[in-house]
Amino acid sequence: MSAAGVLIVGGGLAAQRCAQTLRKQGFEDPVRMVSAESVIPYDRPPLSKKFLTEGAAGMDIDLKPEAWYSDNGIELLLGRRAAGLEAEAHRLSLDDGTILDYDKLLIACGSKARKLPALAGFENVHYLRTASDSLRLGDELGNGAHLALIGSGFIGQEVAATARTLGDEVTIVEAMASPLEHILGAEVGDQIGSMHRDKGTDLMTRAMVETANGNGRIEELVLADGRRIACDTVVVGIGVQPAADWLQGSGLETDGILTDTGARTRIPDVFAAGDVTRSLDPRTGTYSRSEHWDSAVRQGRAAAMSMLGKPAPKVNLPSFWSDQFDSRIQYVGHAEISDRVEIEGRPQDGAFTANYLRGDRLVAVLTVDQPRVIAAAGRIIEETHQEIPLTKGNQNDM
Repeated sequence: MSAAGVLIVGGGLAAQRCAQTLRKQGFEDPVRMVSAESVIPYDRPPLSKKFLTEGAAGMDIDLKPEAWYSDNGIELLLGRRAAGLEAEAHRLSLDDGTILDYDKLLIACGSKARKLPALAGFENVHYLRTASDSLRLGDELGNGAHLALIGSGFIGQEVAATARTLGDEVTIVEAMASPLEHILGAEVGDQIGSMHRDKGTDLMTRAMVETANGNGRIEELVLADGRRIACDTVVVGIGVQPAADWLQGSGLETDGILTDTGARTRIPDVFAAGDVTRSLDPRTGTYSRSEHWDSAVRQGRAAAMSMLGKPAPKVNLPSFWSDQFDSRIQYVGHAEISDRVEIEGRPQDGAFTANYLRGDRLVAVLTVDQPRVIAAAGRIIEETHQEIPLTKGNQNDM
């Protein structure tokens, strides 16, 4: 490479792992990281749990100490946003007009929260994506207030569990018939929902927010069916979308950058990792977004190895975890290709397993507080897996 070296857009887990892997592999050319946030890269899973209650004073979430970056010759450009890409010229522009050249580029700028227009302008509406978001929300919890959560994804469930543990009233407003129905199916979603109801959460399903009432702060949510929810604080968790608007006209996808198993995009010398991507699953031949910790780690490492012309790490089965109340939910596999699910136990009883089957073959497992079961299930699924076509989509899409 030339003196321009590697340029990384993003300051999250995938970005940090790419930089770390480059240095571990002996790469000596310049490495620069451009991050929209003004702080060094940090771990995001605690934002909806322990960091939400203890804040920066009680929990260190930095992925590496600040000195690690200078010690490893990694230049941090914090509080700066990417504004445009001229891929043919190997040039990136920033929001302040700065132009940066590169030999290899990693795009790992993550995702942004989907907004609910009906709640725009109210000061007590929260979207949880950054450490500053978590600190701001944490200031409103733990005083016996009534928290309304719109959406029951894992982040929303974790916030709900944290608030209930602190003694706050919690109402979850979910548009579907059961939480996470589109990912885990109705039967398992109902079981997860029952865990929250047993802890005192008011879980309202098949419900949609139409508008809100209040003067500066929301005092009442109005649902589409006319029901009203009095509340002190509102958290919106209705999903995320790639933070890729700045790539308009670049030749890359803005609804999730397509990448192969080595984090390569359709443009030479441009790689992508983390929430901003739709990556190839070699088992199914499809591209999908995987907004989880393990995926960010692997894709960041894969990008570094591909830049160096070395084999990328193996693509593991999709997996994730979520800590709620005193329990850990864990998942591995491809529930989307199952044709039935067999359930053992209940989450609130401390031992729950959902086995997703296709025919007589295990294709996915979700457990609550069963670490040995999930580990064994992952091995079984991996050993018995055969390629199963899902939907249209293959390597030729890139």
